[in-house]
Order: sequence, then structure tokens, then C-alpha cells
Amino acid sequence: MQDVKRYSEDRLPRSLVLGGGGLLLAVVAGLFWLVWESQFAAPAGYLFDTPTQPVEAGYCLAVAQAVGAGGVPVGGPISEAQDFWIARLRGYTSDMARPIAAGQAALARDMAQTDRVWLLDAMEACMRRAITYGAHFRSFD
Repeated sequence: MQDVKRYSEDRLPRSLVLGGGGLLLAVVAGLFWLVWESQFAAPAGYLFDTPTQPVEAGYCLAVAQAVGAGGVPVGGPISEAQDFWIARLRGYTSDMARPIAAGQAALARDMAQTDRVWLLDAMEACMRRAITYGAHFRSFD
């Protein structure tokens, strides 16, 4: 009998176990929410001062088309970027013409103020944004 009594005295109080477990659960849930919010939430701003995600996708598609104006090899990073942005536009709307036209107009406005070498920096920014949105470029493997 003594062993049973000693065992029951060594146990933690039920309120402490439930309170600590609840606190641990709340901390884990909070950390999960913070990771979820920072990883998958839309960015605070869109690239190149575009007003919406569809226009941003149209802009990045226009950048990829301008960089690969002479033709790009199928399966290369520029081709994969074009495919990604087209798929992203399809996910936003069935009428892709408006965001593409808005993106091309914004690119033309920006190109009037910069040189063509700037396109490479814009392409890198668009590819980084695509990766942020979940793109996987097989050509980078």
C-alpha cells in the first residue's frame, strides 16, 4: 500500500497538467499561425507598383516575354516562368486579356524610363516572386 500512496503523491496536480498542456497547445497553435501567415499570405505589396495580383502576373509575363523576345528554349527558366505566370493568370480570371494588357502597359511605362538591361533585374525579381508563390523551376535543379 505504501508504494501506491507514494506514487500518487509524486504526481503533478491535475490543474497544473491541464493548464500547462493548454498553454503548450496555444503556443504551438500561435507559432503555426505565424508560420502560415508569413509563408502563404499575399505579399504586402506587389512588384513594380502593380495594383493587384493579376496585374502583377501580367507584368511578370510581359517581362518574361520581353526577355525571351527572340525565342526561348522549351524547358528553360524563362519558358517555365512564362508557363507559371500564365497558369497563375488562369487561376485568377477567365478573361486574361485585361491583366496582361495592364501588365504590358506598365512594363512599357517602366521601359521608357530605364534601359533594356533593367529587364534582367526585373526577370530575377519576377522569378523570385514566382518561387515565393510556390513555383518550382525544374531547370534550376
